[in-house]
Amino acid sequence: MTYPVYSVGGGKEQNIVLGGYTNQASWKIRLVDEKDETLDFANSRTDKNGYIVYSIILPDELPTGAYRIETVSLANEVSVVAGVNVV
Repeated sequence: MTYPVYSVGGGKEQNIVLGGYTNQASWKIRLVDEKDETLDFANSRTDKNGYIVYSIILPDELPTGAYRIETVSLANEVSVVAGVNVV
């Protein structure tokens, strides 16, 4: 599967906006490193248009390198949705 890859820096807030026909509030979104250590995104409330903003502040000391963004459903199904290169 092909997915987008983004470059980001530590010490900054990153956001993902979801909307559509599924119950996005039940999803868990996380940033995962090569050692499978995770940082969870926090989610906002659904707005009047059905969108949710998932946010994470990357620590200043976050090691550079390749990460992935995963979604986890209520049934614990994990999907990789993007790659992240921390610079």
